[in-house]
Amino acid sequence: AETARGTSMKTLLAVSSKVTAAEAASWVYGGQEVTAHPLVAQAALSGEVSVAQARSIDRVLGELPATLTAGQRAEAEQFLLDKAALVDAQDLAKQTRTVLEQVAPETDAVEDELSRLDAQRKQAWASRSLTFSNDRRGSVVFKGQLPTLEGEAFKRLVEAHSLSNRRAVEQAADRHDEAGLRSFEQRTADGLIALVAGRAPRPARSPEPARFGEPAEGHRAPERVEG
Repeated sequence: AETARGTSMKTLLAVSSKVTAAEAASWVYGGQEVTAHPLVAQAALSGEVSVAQARSIDRVLGELPATLTAGQRAEAEQFLLDKAALVDAQDLAKQTRTVLEQVAPETDAVEDELSRLDAQRKQAWASRSLTFSNDRRGSVVFKGQLPTLEGEAFKRLVEAHSLSNRRAVEQAADRHDEAGLRSFEQRTADGLIALVAGRAPRPARSPEPARFGEPAEGHRAPERVEG
């Protein structure tokens, strides 16, 4: 349970180990992935490594080739835990090559890179997400992530729409911004709005209301018969 007799789990973690309150909160709400490797999880809880370092170690272990034996993986995990005493989380995340040279020096470089990219792709796909929430101030807030291939395609699509409507908007002040000045973030948002507006399904066309002196659409006036 997240709480025990009124005490939050993050408080218990912070008090019972060398993990800071901020890192404990990060552990509870966003660090579930490090529990895949018990030694790394224990090191984080004991304060031997930070939560950020634990995540980096987990990421590197996930990128290692599937051909490694259980013994080699255990050696890699211990190597990274030892390395954490010397480098920060950012440098730890770049240790894939160093780890392989340590535990599997015979691994072919090309096969290694292909395996790493394949593992990275699988990890990114498993981590894909998109959530929406209402900020109750007139906006919808969304947050998410996509694998690089799909993410870059989405980015290019939004940027293309942003550029296509930029010229028209710059010629006249936006009705919501009298100065006609928009930040980069606003232009990007406008690109997404243009994308959604252009692809939204259009409702079926309803008959236009009849104007005075004209028949309603779909109904012809009766032909006049000469007597």
